[in-house]
Amino acid sequence: MNLLNRIIRINIHRPITSKLTQLIRNQLENFSFYQAKVLAVQIDCQGGSVVQAKQIQYLLQKFAQKQKLPILCFAGAQVYNSANIILSCADKIIAANNSEIGDYTFSGQLWNISELIKKENLEVINLSHGKYKDRLNPFQPYKETDKEWLNNMMKNNEIELKKKITSNLSKRFINHHEQTDCLDEAFKSSILTGYQAQKLKIVDEIGTIDEYLQSNYKNMKTIEFFKPQAYNIQQEIIEKLIS
Repeated sequence: MNLLNRIIRINIHRPITSKLTQLIRNQLENFSFYQAKVLAVQIDCQGGSVVQAKQIQYLLQKFAQKQKLPILCFAGAQVYNSANIILSCADKIIAANNSEIGDYTFSGQLWNISELIKKENLEVINLSHGKYKDRLNPFQPYKETDKEWLNNMMKNNEIELKKKITSNLSKRFINHHEQTDCLDEAFKSSILTGYQAQKLKIVDEIGTIDEYLQSNYKNMKTIEFFKPQAYNIQQEIIEKLIS
């Protein structure tokens, strides 16, 4: 056994934002000395930015191609929203029996505290240079055009998400008819268990990351990025707002 062989394990347990993308980029670009044999990605994430999820997929595949190694993605308790882009980009996808996979839609909020400002007799002066600079301004009553814009943005994100997942999973199916049937059922179901996802060919095997790596890469040491830890909910909200 080559003593320099290593499993590269990345844990994605935080919202998918530009910050996460940069953290992953820094870790992969600075990897050296050891010989990577497999890239294992553990995903337990409620999603985030579609754009950043696509960028993370690019970084993972670029690293795997350069190192000539497979990408294994493991579904944890929850893989929602844009996290499905990362899950679906793997050479092999493993999920626990009761993993929750799906939730391909998006939500948004319109804040309106104009009545509170009026009640408290506060003065707010909004200075903006540009047609859309005051869009979704919480200090004034929201406009129907703002609501329409937000709805359109969420619909476009959903379309782009499903398009990318379909592209990633396309090689798994015998023909286009099977692909359409399986993915239509997945998207219609919203959330699938690992077992249900396996029946629709979205998941290859049932298992967990620790079981799989111990069985297939026994005694090989692991370099682990972003070890799971208690996540600060306030920090999570901030990261979602700035993504």
